[in-house]
Amino acid sequence: MKVIKKIISIFSNIFYALCSFFYKRDKSIILFGAWSGEKFCDNSRYLFQFLSENKEKFGLTNVVWVTRKQEVCSQIISMGYESYMINSKESLFYHKKAGYHIICSFPHDSGIYLGDILGKYSYGAIKINLWHGVGGMKGVARSSNEYKKIRERSPIICEIKEYLQCHCKLFRLIVEPGGWDNCYYLSTTKSETDLLNMRYLLPKNHYIESNFPRNCACVRFTENEIVVKNMMKKFDYIVLYLPTFRSENSPININEIGHKISSTLIENNILWIQKAHSADPSNILSYDLVGNVLSLNSEFDINVIMPDITLLVTDYSSVANDAMYHKKTVLYYVPDYDDYKKGSRGFAINPDDVMCGPKLYTIEQLSDALEKYIFKPESARLSNYESVRNRFWNDIDSMEIIWNDIKRATE
Repeated sequence: MKVIKKIISIFSNIFYALCSFFYKRDKSIILFGAWSGEKFCDNSRYLFQFLSENKEKFGLTNVVWVTRKQEVCSQIISMGYESYMINSKESLFYHKKAGYHIICSFPHDSGIYLGDILGKYSYGAIKINLWHGVGGMKGVARSSNEYKKIRERSPIICEIKEYLQCHCKLFRLIVEPGGWDNCYYLSTTKSETDLLNMRYLLPKNHYIESNFPRNCACVRFTENEIVVKNMMKKFDYIVLYLPTFRSENSPININEIGHKISSTLIENNILWIQKAHSADPSNILSYDLVGNVLSLNSEFDINVIMPDITLLVTDYSSVANDAMYHKKTVLYYVPDYDDYKKGSRGFAINPDDVMCGPKLYTIEQLSDALEKYIFKPESARLSNYESVRNRFWNDIDSMEIIWNDIKRATE
């Protein structure tokens, strides 16, 4: 059944590829999307706002955002930008017209996740995945435990596919809708390029080493972001908790942790901000401040508050490296460390090589660590902190330089 579906998919891809010959692409038009078309956030959002505000400078006529949520579309339009619902006639027009298709996570509908855009229309466009995680330790794609097991069962088939992925452009063009297996990935350093290549096996010139747009200053905040940033000013210390997604049963209930350590938070005037991973079923659907615990919904872009936090609590998420870019301390709350290591994702790299703070296995250890380090967070950093930061980040902080790096690599 899987083979039949794949054959049908390939013929469908060939059909859309042939149709693309009738699209007249215009490089002065740029199409953006993010996170299954449901959120206005991440690298896509930052670059979109910058280019929207500088269209004349860069010779652009239209910088367009497409989304599946009417409230997101309305919000973007209210900020003075151009946005359309993803299946509208205007969106379809720009999908076929735009010279650049830019995303940060899912290029097309996969059966599991919806695409940031309608990726099947991307043939003929310059396709750029800005990506959303640097230096992540968890296994993704070909670096996951799941893929390693597949490779053990069918080594010859996997080797053939991997060879074609690296060396055959035609294979890359037709194996995924829109030719997204032949896209460009935004990277940051050679070490990050090596990690991306372990997962996606593209030619080396398809990785653009620059920096992430979300590390630059945000052009303009949304109303909800302004509310949250003002709320943070009422507290002496800010702890941001961002656990990664777990596909297996998780021992973590994100909605309980902050309240279990409420006495520590209140005594030290700490605001505990928590946000579940977008794919986590325990996601909060509204903003909710209870005591010293603020829960953010899945649409909130945590990049706008990262520069303002005192320290980050996470586990196996690449967000730890985002915190380090901003020179923030990281605590690792990992009650399922051994189970996660053996799970379907596992680790792409040795966690001890990139974890730059203490591992905390119980809620009691987490509470004690907050009391110990909140006043002097730098004291929690391990000796490898600076080397890991330099491994995955450079200090480019100019959006114009990033955009010029992208254009130079793709033209």
